[in-house]
Amino acid sequence: MAGIREMLGALFRQEMPRGAAFDEAMWERINIGAEVAEIVAVDINVSTEYALKIARAMPSFTRLRKLEFSGTYLNRSSTSALIAALVLNEPVEDLVISHDPLCQDDFRDIGSMLHVNATLIALTLSTTQMTSEGLGHIVDALKMNTTLKLLDIGHNNLIEGAVIQPLAKMLKRNTAITHLGLNGVPLRKKGYKLLLHNLSRNKTLTDIDLSHTKPGPVAIARFFEFMNSNEAIITLKFAENDLCSEDTPRLAKMFATNTTLQRLWISYKRITEVSEVNALVDALLANSTLRSVGITTDVYANLTDVYEPLVRLVQQVRTITHLGFPYLAHNHELSMRLLAALRRTPPMLDPTHFIDPPTYRTRPLV
Repeated sequence: MAGIREMLGALFRQEMPRGAAFDEAMWERINIGAEVAEIVAVDINVSTEYALKIARAMPSFTRLRKLEFSGTYLNRSSTSALIAALVLNEPVEDLVISHDPLCQDDFRDIGSMLHVNATLIALTLSTTQMTSEGLGHIVDALKMNTTLKLLDIGHNNLIEGAVIQPLAKMLKRNTAITHLGLNGVPLRKKGYKLLLHNLSRNKTLTDIDLSHTKPGPVAIARFFEFMNSNEAIITLKFAENDLCSEDTPRLAKMFATNTTLQRLWISYKRITEVSEVNALVDALLANSTLRSVGITTDVYANLTDVYEPLVRLVQQVRTITHLGFPYLAHNHELSMRLLAALRRTPPMLDPTHFIDPPTYRTRPLV
């Protein structure tokens, strides 16, 4: 299956070389109508001229599934034309605009598009300098939208109340959104209180990214308590939230009581006691629903004895098929022990990488 996906990507994915300016040669590469399934422009200057060309050619891209502009210096005219082209567009299912500052009129246009468009499944608007007013345009449209499954507004410096209150109103009425990305949005204690209140009522959200949301100790405790009995969330990304030793018993209890969670990504500030790692390993071995787990801390180096229980996890794990231990390369001795244990465990176990962050996979290109 992976080979098929790679072959399809080579045939249909048109990704522009980074660090250049979009020119006529690049335009010729993508202006091939039905042969294009993805247009990906990252760290490249897309002028108004070529943004307008892409917008005007959208009706000919009958198999275009994904449109991504990241760090492309889009201006108001460019964004307006591209969004207008998506209003009645049917093929595109995945729209990504990131690392491009958008204005309020841009967000208003995107909201208007969402009122009409009935095929877009995934929308990413990360690092776009989104304000509460801009978010309001998006969530107002999503109250009635029934097709969008993924909304990622990560890395926008929204104030906790300004992001959660509009989202809460949307989640009360929207029954389509299953994936929500809030990575890098500073929710803090107040934002988490509002979020948990509304998540307890929402039964459709299955994947959520709450990494680097600055919850603080009290909100972390409340969140893991909420997760103990949550029956909806399948994928949780909770990295860069400074978990500490006090959180280990809470995590262990969540592993013991939650029967829904399948994919988890967490990171500690630092683990220095072998008892903490043993507690996590015991809880993970007792859990029967988790399939993918990523765990990291500030450092792995020079702490081989502390992380020795990870070897036991690899040796004895039965239900988890993907383990991720980033930064493991810094500890050669522990890496060798884990790799030795890996030879006697299921082949899908991988001790070197994180699981993928929550993402909604649109339909295959075939």
